[in-house]
Amino acid sequence: MRGKLVASGILAAIMAGAMLAGAIPYLNSVVTYSEDSSTSTTSFNFNQSVSGTGFYNIYRNITEGDTGIRSFNHGSGAYIYDVNIAASGNINSVTGEVTTNQKIDQKESMDAVYSKATFDLPGSMGAIPFNSPISDSICIKNYFQGPDMDQGTSMNAKFLYAESLKKDLGASLYWNTAGGGIATLWEDYAKNHHSKTSLNVESEFSGKAHIGAIINKRGDKHPIYTALVDEDYSGAFTIAKKMSVAVDYDRTAPYDDWLPCCSGGWNTMDIHDKIGHGSSATGIFDCTCYKVPQAAEFQREGK
Repeated sequence: MRGKLVASGILAAIMAGAMLAGAIPYLNSVVTYSEDSSTSTTSFNFNQSVSGTGFYNIYRNITEGDTGIRSFNHGSGAYIYDVNIAASGNINSVTGEVTTNQKIDQKESMDAVYSKATFDLPGSMGAIPFNSPISDSICIKNYFQGPDMDQGTSMNAKFLYAESLKKDLGASLYWNTAGGGIATLWEDYAKNHHSKTSLNVESEFSGKAHIGAIINKRGDKHPIYTALVDEDYSGAFTIAKKMSVAVDYDRTAPYDDWLPCCSGGWNTMDIHDKIGHGSSATGIFDCTCYKVPQAAEFQREGK
């Protein structure tokens, strides 16, 4: 029995030493990879209802990734205001492939009439009148900046020095990206971007108002263009305005074999990029540089 235990111990030691010495190489060369993934989610909800008489001052700046809404209003007098805001963002990453969703929605209604407000302070100060004509503004932005795309949309509505203002407003921002991530020369590459920006305003006011929008897009493979809306009003008006911009961008770069003379790689290059490779490079890539000789270079004797 003792001999068997000694023999077993010696065999175990020999096998362990063999493994440490690399006698079983495939065990040392095995590499395993696990899927790398992450998820990040944010959400924000805001509901408010205000009514009263006096002085009011409100400022909000809500951003979610590449989208944002900034609003500001103040004044004195009678004031009724309701607002609902919902913002959410989601980022998913799986082995370098990233998908994002960003969204902000805001709906608000306002009915305000300007009048002087009085602050009753204790002591000798007494009552102090405060005058603040109605001022209300909103600015929404939706943009993306990347190596192959630069696009942005901005819209705003402003009411200034108003004696009265009644409005219903809806603003919506959405941005979605998918694809990209880590790509190599041996992989297909795809990227998709989709966005929508809208601003709807129905208003009755006595004062001044401005409504504007700027939409621009520029990139290496796209023309440069800009759309501009610039409107100003002074007096008593009823305005209903609906503005919406949608952008869809899809890019796919399929994998090309090495020396893609027949898959369009060289043919799709800019002429200025081809110059640096010499005058004979075209013949290499379009397979015309080799011509079958009419006669053999070395003839047999007697022929």
